[in-house]
Order: sequence, then C-alpha cells, then structure tokens
Amino acid sequence: MSVSETGFTKGSSVKVKKGVMCPDYEGLCLSGWQGRVVDFDETKEGEVMIEIQWDSLTLKAIPVKYIEDSGRKGLDCTQMYLLAKEIESAAPRDSEADVEGVREALQSKFYWLGEGKEGKRIFSVIAQVESDNDLEIMEAWESHLKKVLSFPFEAK
Repeated sequence: MSVSETGFTKGSSVKVKKGVMCPDYEGLCLSGWQGRVVDFDETKEGEVMIEIQWDSLTLKAIPVKYIEDSGRKGLDCTQMYLLAKEIESAAPRDSEADVEGVREALQSKFYWLGEGKEGKRIFSVIAQVESDNDLEIMEAWESHLKKVLSFPFEAK
C-alpha cells in the first residue's frame, strides 16, 4: 500500500480502530484515541506507518503511568506511529491551538518526573492540582513547602 492509497493526508483527523494495542506500552489499548496525521513512513514490508499527534481530548485522558514510562524510554507521549490499517478517518474534535495548549500544560506538569527522586516528590504534590494553570500549580507547591519546612533550617 502506498501513502496515496491510505486516503490520509497531512492534517487529517484520525481515530484508532477498536482493539489496537500500544506498540510501546504493554497492555494499553488505544481504541478511540484521536489525533491528526503529521507524517508518513514506509516499512521494509511495504506497509505505511502514519505519525499521529494526539488531539487535546486524547492528551487529557492519557494515563499518568504511560506518560511516566514514555519519558523514561525517551518517547514523546503526545504522538505515535501506527500502521495505516490501524486507524480510520474521524471528525476533528478540537483545534491545533487546543492541542498546543494541552501539550504545554503536560510538559509543565510532567517535567519533574525526569528529575529523579526529588522530581517525583515534587510531581506527587503538583499532580493533585486539578488545573493546568501554572500559577495554581506554584501556589500548591508553596502551600506544601509551608507545611513541611520550618524556619530557620540548615542547608548545604
């Protein structure tokens, strides 16, 4: 199958077909995940791989454990390559600006997971904030520090 035979073009909205499992994360079903076609590639076997950037609704629903594991593996959890036969056309559910806003919020919130033990402790506090608003996240962190720190304290 060639790229033209898939019926997809760059920017097309697509949805993952029922029963398709994540190639990078065992046990994660991608059924119904939606996004937009970013690029195409062809496998050695002649199948078409499609790079998909997940839409904002899918990004908001991605399991935290998948985001953590993707970061450890050096993968970008906001996009994925799937075979053309694993997806189908779909109506768009958001705008590209919506996607960018959610991507930035995810990067801000999950940045800390890449910072070792200390980063995981920080994330455990800010993950409780329901909002993606940076100010609310920083206020939660400030509140936590006020609870756990007593002044003066020694530092190295």
